[in-house]
Amino acid sequence: MGAGDYVIKLYVEDTQGASDFATHSLTVRSEVTADFMCSKDNLDWQACETLSGMTQGEVIYLKDDPSLANHSSPSEGAIITSRTWDQNGSVFAPGGEFGNNETNPWVALAGSTIKLTVTDSAGRSDYEEKTIGVALPLPKWKEIKPF
Repeated sequence: MGAGDYVIKLYVEDTQGASDFATHSLTVRSEVTADFMCSKDNLDWQACETLSGMTQGEVIYLKDDPSLANHSSPSEGAIITSRTWDQNGSVFAPGGEFGNNETNPWVALAGSTIKLTVTDSAGRSDYEEKTIGVALPLPKWKEIKPF
């Protein structure tokens, strides 16, 4: 059952066959949802799972903004009051210009799981985790003359 206005009906019948019913109107409001997108250059946004060729230590940009296809939404009548970003269980970007409500942080990849937890002014919260394919960087080498 999604958000919207509904009329519910309760019908009861006793063993003697007597019956009655009551109706009641109710409104189901939308729930808070967390979501975000990723970019290699902070310009071209895509689903995080579609990024390829990422290596550990490479910078990735994250964004939670209504202008993107995937973004967080507060529960109906509320606003998002905080965002907490973490990578493999370690919080990052808790400060910055927007405090713990950063909408466009960046992080050097140290693993493959990025998680965003949002909380809204109604006290509701949700999280979204994305898995990014991350490879180890190639070793550094230097060509030398043979002996």
